[in-house]
Amino acid sequence: MTTETDKDRVDYPWQKKVADLCTLARGPLALALVWLGIARGKDGVQAALALLLLAATLDTLDGYFARLSQVTHQTWIGAHDLSFDIAFSVALLLFLSFAGYLSPFLAALYVAVWGWIFHGQTERANTLAVIFQAPMYLGVVIAALLQNTRIVWWLLLWVAVMLVFAGRRFFHVRLPGFVQDLVENDAPDARPDPSHDTPAQTGPGERKTSRSWNGKHGR
Repeated sequence: MTTETDKDRVDYPWQKKVADLCTLARGPLALALVWLGIARGKDGVQAALALLLLAATLDTLDGYFARLSQVTHQTWIGAHDLSFDIAFSVALLLFLSFAGYLSPFLAALYVAVWGWIFHGQTERANTLAVIFQAPMYLGVVIAALLQNTRIVWWLLLWVAVMLVFAGRRFFHVRLPGFVQDLVENDAPDARPDPSHDTPAQTGPGERKTSRSWNGKHGR
């Protein structure tokens, strides 16, 4: 017997499930970052960089697999992708604070100021989130390089692989969209949104159709 709940249930393809797993995995990685800061301090900075690169890779893969699924229906995890990104960035900030790179006062002040900036923001939340996250990512990278400059080669290798895999979308969709959001003051409806392309138009190499230029409006 088929119930109403069974009729409403969406059977997602495996690509969609993998995309959600990639997003969800950033939660445990964030907890691991906080533990590193508390338990190992500055000695854990290279491990923190490894977690950062892993999370960034998963962030790229979740979009790839979601686009590959050709499903435009949002999942709960996909709809909260931006929240996972911000949570991981806060974990990076906590690592920097617990490890002694940043005073707790400045870390709390940074979060408080950005909490006020984010309040009431909807249309430009994605762009603001990128600006909010950048100092934490850069801080961990610089701290790790100062401890061991030889890891720059591994870092450059990772960047090269990411450019091969996702460089086209970054330079043709994400970067132009980010700049556009920064310089335009027009109403949101008046601005073109690359995410409104249909699956047939974007193909598997493009970000999910239900998301904005940086793919943080859910899938």
